[in-house]
Amino acid sequence: FSQTDVNQDMDVDGTAVHNNDQLAIGDISSISQELRLAGRFGRGQFVLGATYAHDKILDDTYTSPSYSTLGFTFVPFGLPQFTNFHGVNHQRVTTKAVFGNVDFELTGTLKLSAGARYTDSRNKFEGCTFDSGDGNGASVFGPLWDLLRGSSIPIAPGGCLTVDATLTPSVVHDNLNEDNISWRAGVEW
Repeated sequence: FSQTDVNQDMDVDGTAVHNNDQLAIGDISSISQELRLAGRFGRGQFVLGATYAHDKILDDTYTSPSYSTLGFTFVPFGLPQFTNFHGVNHQRVTTKAVFGNVDFELTGTLKLSAGARYTDSRNKFEGCTFDSGDGNGASVFGPLWDLLRGSSIPIAPGGCLTVDATLTPSVVHDNLNEDNISWRAGVEW
């Protein structure tokens, strides 16, 4: 089991001016376990096992690009200077696997090997780039999305600035579920 907490204020632009500041607040907890059974039989040896891991990631980033080029991106289009936003990334990842391997000595100089592993990974994601609560991000991105969409959907202070496929502001909820079988076989001389 491992746990880490982050609360780090950073000047990420690499200049003496506070061009692009970030406050990263995060919490990561991980638990993992692997069980193995290994042994010998005649002229062979084997390993069988299973693995389980669960990770919980909470990542909040407050960004202030006050004097950077990013902050002035939409000013030529009559929109206000973009001064801050709040990015949220929350994930839960569960990974399970089973595996096995066999090595068998045919002769004193020739060995056969074979192994396989099945892995299943489930990642649940929730995230958004939010207005920081003062209405600045909403006053920039609200009119931009309205223009591109051709209709008005107001974004409240503190509301989500990320849009879906219809350009409607909404928190992203998604899953990435993957599984695979990896294997190997060989002859060693």
